[in-house]
Amino acid sequence: MITKITYEKMVTKLSKSPKAIKNSIRTEDFHILHMGYCMQGELLELLIAIENKDYENIIEEVGDFCFYFQGSLTFFKLHSVEQLIYQDHCKNNFITEEGKFFKLHSVEQLIYQDHCKNNFITEEGKFLSSFEKAVEHYCDIIKKYIFYKKELPNYKYLFALTQFIYYKLQLKLNTVSNITIINCLEANMKKLAIRFGENYDYSNQAAIDRKDKK
Repeated sequence: MITKITYEKMVTKLSKSPKAIKNSIRTEDFHILHMGYCMQGELLELLIAIENKDYENIIEEVGDFCFYFQGSLTFFKLHSVEQLIYQDHCKNNFITEEGKFFKLHSVEQLIYQDHCKNNFITEEGKFLSSFEKAVEHYCDIIKKYIFYKKELPNYKYLFALTQFIYYKLQLKLNTVSNITIINCLEANMKKLAIRFGENYDYSNQAAIDRKDKK
């Protein structure tokens, strides 16, 4: 390959300037950018905890992941994580208190989910079979929406995808322990009540001090 510029200069030329990025993002979109970025970080920490079979940390990391996941659900005006725990017959599954699944299909979910093979089917016809790949796809949607101004998938698609993420997360937990997502949400709320107070009033100083870690 013949080129007149270095790789470093190429990257510099093709990278959007901070000013251009700032001017292209709407104020309200900073929230979903925050949620999507942090979901990926929490995903990595969760996978490490699962690999090490660090059950205490698994509970904490699932709670942290669900915090940002919920923030994204709220932005897209989808269901809440708590609603995903006990789903009615119009949804994809019913989940018992023990974290077991009873499959309950709807026509909407069957558009995007291949239940027999336990996959999610993307708009491009690709099959996602793991929790990690589903989260990666979800965060990629957020990235393209924020930075490339790509139109979001339709509501039914996002609805099915986020259900699939929840479903796969509980299945992953089932392979290592009897931990349920509800356990993790309760632990997360308890931790953040210690950190920010029972009214959950955010402050940078409280986030830095982390009273729950002392």
